[in-house]
Amino acid sequence: MKKEVKVVNINEVEPAIPYFCTVKGFSVRRLITKRRTDSDKLMLGICEIEPDCKGYEWSFEENDEVYYIVKGKIRLHFNGKYI
Repeated sequence: MKKEVKVVNINEVEPAIPYFCTVKGFSVRRLITKRRTDSDKLMLGICEIEPDCKGYEWSFEENDEVYYIVKGKIRLHFNGKYI
């Protein structure tokens, strides 16, 4: 099956608060999703986290995740350790 190329403009995707997130100062723009781009294996979101924002727990157990920090620092809890 041939798929077409789709371009997603970040400015056209409204930031949203993820499901089950009760933390103030955290939002995500989901750019690549199955619904938006018909991607079966890739999801891409851009998180916007305000300074001193306390995180919440989420997991994509059947997917790989990549974090690229543009500005600031982040502390992640992974496999029982903070990194």
